[in-house]
Amino acid sequence: MVKIFKISPKKIEIIPPGIEVEKPSLKIQDKLRKKYKLLAKKVILFTGRILPEKNPQLLIKALPKIKEEIKNIKIVFVGPVEKGFREKLLELAGENSQDIIFAGPFHPIKEATTLANLYALSDVFVALGEWEGVPLRILEARAYGLPIAEGILNPEKLAQKISEILISKKRPQYFRNLKSHFWPNVLDKIYRVYKV
Repeated sequence: MVKIFKISPKKIEIIPPGIEVEKPSLKIQDKLRKKYKLLAKKVILFTGRILPEKNPQLLIKALPKIKEEIKNIKIVFVGPVEKGFREKLLELAGENSQDIIFAGPFHPIKEATTLANLYALSDVFVALGEWEGVPLRILEARAYGLPIAEGILNPEKLAQKISEILISKKRPQYFRNLKSHFWPNVLDKIYRVYKV
């Protein structure tokens, strides 16, 4: 804006995207583990619209390599997916199709608790979109302390990264760094900008 439109930096305010964070519940997580048959499983979470451009197919191609290191594993896809593309992904998975769950889309307000607890119970989050920058789902995954494998477009390297994360069992401490993205703080900043 400064370079192209010659706008003074003093007139520019940066407001981060807002994320809603809910306190996870072990009781809800237990219900979700039973519902999706995730008991005693490592969980790879992939959220958002399930489209070819977001490369879920690369995660499925990486699955056999991951299973060489970690046997009990499930990939949970959360988000809308067209029936034809879903069938292609399951076909691509072949004998590993039983390790893939399409949980469907969740309403961002009415089912926010369910989504929050899926983040909390998962072991690794995967984001493979090539054109998105930092989407909200990455910020949400970070808010719940999930290790993230992102932007790796080679199935073997992706499998290696996910395996390393699952074996290490380390959880990053992102929560404090993301406070500026929590909705109360974002709303406060919006209010201060418009108040001036």
